[in-house]
Amino acid sequence: MVKELTVFFYQFIEPFLNNEDDISAIHLVIQQLAKIEPGRTKVKQVRFKKKYIKVWQSILHMLCQNRLLRGHIAYLPHIQLLKNINCYIEPDLHQDIFKTSKQLSAVFYIQYFQLRNTAVKEQIMALFQAHTNGAVEVENTHVNRAQTEDDFT
Repeated sequence: MVKELTVFFYQFIEPFLNNEDDISAIHLVIQQLAKIEPGRTKVKQVRFKKKYIKVWQSILHMLCQNRLLRGHIAYLPHIQLLKNINCYIEPDLHQDIFKTSKQLSAVFYIQYFQLRNTAVKEQIMALFQAHTNGAVEVENTHVNRAQTEDDFT
């Protein structure tokens, strides 16, 4: 979990905001997270989870508020995050990190990040449509394989 967080932070946030005070604070928390090995200890798991959620909330706040991340680069960090959201953020923690109980969808993310560029909105909608269709295709393929196997036996 920390590895993916670190990759996203250093690839899509830090290069654009390298002189911000928030960057150094997040950098320190990421280093602390890397040292915490939650293992089976409940106290360490809770402490890790709280810090992990707090770091992601700080990053999301930057994505929503900082002009350097929003303006010149056509929402690149936002798009990359949404393309690989289950890779970067632990799926069980999505709703905790985004502070919502709503279903997380393309419309939610567009509103959450206040995306205004119509091309980016269309790209996000297409991305989520592809995820939905991909899940259906995988299920259908599995069913088709089972039917095919039955035909041969």
